[in-house]
Amino acid sequence: MVVVTHENKLINNLFTQYLNHKVRLGLWGHGANLQGNPNDLRERFKRVAARRADWWFAYTDMSLPLVQSSGFPADRTTVLNNAIDTGELARQFAAVTPEKLAKLKTEIGLRGGQTGLYLGSLYAEKRVDFMLTAAQAIKAKVPGFEFLIVGSGEDRPKVESFCQQHEWAHYLGVKKGQDKADVLALANIIINPGLVGLGILDSFVCGVPMVTTDCRLHSPEIAYLENGINGLMTSDALEPYVDAVSMLLSTPRRLGELRAGCLQSASKYTVDNMARNFVEGVEHCLALPKYRGSR
Repeated sequence: MVVVTHENKLINNLFTQYLNHKVRLGLWGHGANLQGNPNDLRERFKRVAARRADWWFAYTDMSLPLVQSSGFPADRTTVLNNAIDTGELARQFAAVTPEKLAKLKTEIGLRGGQTGLYLGSLYAEKRVDFMLTAAQAIKAKVPGFEFLIVGSGEDRPKVESFCQQHEWAHYLGVKKGQDKADVLALANIIINPGLVGLGILDSFVCGVPMVTTDCRLHSPEIAYLENGINGLMTSDALEPYVDAVSMLLSTPRRLGELRAGCLQSASKYTVDNMARNFVEGVEHCLALPKYRGSR
């Protein structure tokens, strides 16, 4: 059996898909380009090529209907629940001490206890302008609100300028390893109104609920967010987003419920579980006759 990713640019894979019937072939992917136009030629070809397989490994539950819409059978599909190894982050987060947090708060200049965190790259799909506008509105509703921004990218100058103008906002640059875990330990919530991908696993592992919007830009891992259980997703508008964040910051009981949901999800979306799902898919595929779009 050969497993390849479902990408138009990997033209060499088409020879295996269409001409090599000596092996079983599995496709691994999203099922579509989630930021693309479903009606353009590339996406239409992708749906045709998606049928030329013996098995499909779909990233998440969000990918499953996209695979099925191409005409590929659901009973030859495995949902992987794509993940990365979060064990090291969990250990680093557990190692953060109250003394270290107190020192870090002093170094940054944090004074309150209602802290939002943005953690990720800074580019258009992350909706930095929306995020900064929302932060100002949240501050007006929650006077003790403070905002930490971690990451870099083309919109970094906007963030730096914003933080220079607002003493309650702090740009911390790029943080990795233990430094990243330390910053997560400072936060009450993760603020990310734009594209959400594998970064949602940081939210789960560290028990810091994420609040996002239904912006139609997300990667397949957004399927892991259960609205009201392990995070919040609002409509794609400023007012409901600001209201949701402000409510969480002002309601410790509700915040605690979402934290518990995050930690429960952390045990589900692991690289070990993804590997087990992959193995089961391979075994099922090898036990069945070849398919390769035959029905």
